[in-house]
Amino acid sequence: MNILLSICIIFSKKLDNNTILIIEEPESYISVLSQRHFMNYLAKIISDKKISVVITSHSPHIINMVRKDNIRLLIKLNGELVIYTPGEQNEAESVLGIEYKKIENIIECKNTIATIFVEDYAARVFLEILLDIELPYIKNNVDIVSVGGDSFVTERLTFDDSEYMSHKLIGIYDADLQNTEGEKTIRKKVKWPVLFLPINECVEKDIFNYLKVNDHIDLLCDALNIKDKNWFKAMLSKTMHDDHHDKFPNLCKYLEKEKEDFIKAYYLCWKNEQGGIIKSFCESLFAVLFSDQDSIDVNSVIKNKKECAISK
Repeated sequence: MNILLSICIIFSKKLDNNTILIIEEPESYISVLSQRHFMNYLAKIISDKKISVVITSHSPHIINMVRKDNIRLLIKLNGELVIYTPGEQNEAESVLGIEYKKIENIIECKNTIATIFVEDYAARVFLEILLDIELPYIKNNVDIVSVGGDSFVTERLTFDDSEYMSHKLIGIYDADLQNTEGEKTIRKKVKWPVLFLPINECVEKDIFNYLKVNDHIDLLCDALNIKDKNWFKAMLSKTMHDDHHDKFPNLCKYLEKEKEDFIKAYYLCWKNEQGGIIKSFCESLFAVLFSDQDSIDVNSVIKNKKECAISK
């Protein structure tokens, strides 16, 4: 911290009045106490020199020392940038997934705002890739847990909600249950939000249905850097009579590809034809995660993309 302060002291003496100073993530590699010292010194420079300062930060301790009307949230949503002003001081922290628990005058920062339960490994990897590409700021603030089947997802969602719980539980099922009697049964049992993956059945089945089209095979081979497409087709044919749960791991084994790499390559090829479905899913997940943020107009965030309307 001494180095950072020394640089600021030296640099601040050379600043002219009305200068705009831009500082990127000053919290990197310094303690909470040092962050506060830095912000206090920065406030002194602003006051003395009459300058403007723009800081990019993920630190709740820095955010907490800035007036709410001087905070802007920048969020990447569906490949576009959302910029809006929080309505309350703690709204920025809520959207960033920050919660506080005070223990003997020590503030502990917790970044996870929700646990998402999915049916199996393939669903977990698919969802992680989707969030990483489409909603990266959400991915870093949720835990995705595969539990071994739809009944186990439902079991975890029967836990009672409470006004004292800030952490959300969400179930995201394979799409083969959507619009069935099974979905009706699930919704009668659960006490937390339910969504369905933006696919037709389950990830493994969807992959093999996708590969029924030769053009899709060509795209996936290119994405996986497989030059011999006939060899790929030969390996694919070896899985024809396998159970659908065995088909996918067997195909990855024959191709000598990691399952995560295969699913990511598939997603990148598949998403080019599924923009509307992915967008709708992202909207639904965003709405579920931030449904208790009354000051955020969710539709404005998702549909307008450029600026979020804050309801006063």
